[in-house]
Amino acid sequence: MEKVQQMHETLGPAPYMADLWASIVDVADGWTEYNQKFGRIVSAAREVGITEPWLPPRG
Repeated sequence: MEKVQQMHETLGPAPYMADLWASIVDVADGWTEYNQKFGRIVSAAREVGITEPWLPPRG
C-alpha cells in the first residue's frame, strides 16, 4: 500500500490512477507469491528425483 501512496503522490490528484496502481501492485504481489510457491514445489520435486514435474512421464 505504501507503493500505491507514493505513486498517488507522484501522479497528483487522479484517484482512478491510484486505483489502477493498486490493482497493478496487487497483481505483482500475487504473481510473486505464485512464483515462490511454484519454486518450492519444483525444489521439493527435485529433492525426490523428479526434475520436470510439469511434463508427463516419458516412454
